[in-house]
Amino acid sequence: DESYWGGALYAPAERLVIPAVEVISDSLPYKDLLLFARLRNLKAMFEKARCFTMGYIVKKHPIPFLGVAYSYTPNTRHGKDRDIITYENGTQKALSECDASYQAAVPMIVSMSHCQKTNTTFIIELPELCLSSTQQKAIIEHIVQTCLHNHPGNKVIITTESCYVTATINNLIAA
Repeated sequence: DESYWGGALYAPAERLVIPAVEVISDSLPYKDLLLFARLRNLKAMFEKARCFTMGYIVKKHPIPFLGVAYSYTPNTRHGKDRDIITYENGTQKALSECDASYQAAVPMIVSMSHCQKTNTTFIIELPELCLSSTQQKAIIEHIVQTCLHNHPGNKVIITTESCYVTATINNLIAA
């Protein structure tokens, strides 16, 4: 699958730009940089995941640790696809208009949920990006549950600068 980098789903720290950029295009300056290739790969996986999982089968993808649900609406009346975040109080907002914690976490979580194959390696830089300490703990628990417990042949490689992430991982290992 071309969405993988060497057989792995790679979520770079720069994934924040994915919801805000309509097209990570080949016409951009510096398009040959490795980072742009990795972002295009993650964006491609996100697009596949949202169409497959959200587009016609499941209308909402709950992300409880963020207190939201994600949904995808293809071809709105404005002629664009829309990534929608629905908050617990029912308020809706386009993902591109949400704060950075949602823009960083949602594409990664939706993509990981779609990659439910065995023997997949998930490489995640800074999963704690823009998240509170409680959300950091919850996202690590979600990653472990989704990627490892449900599919024991998978591997997860995480880089972090957060003591909350390392403490959560240590607690999960000790449990």
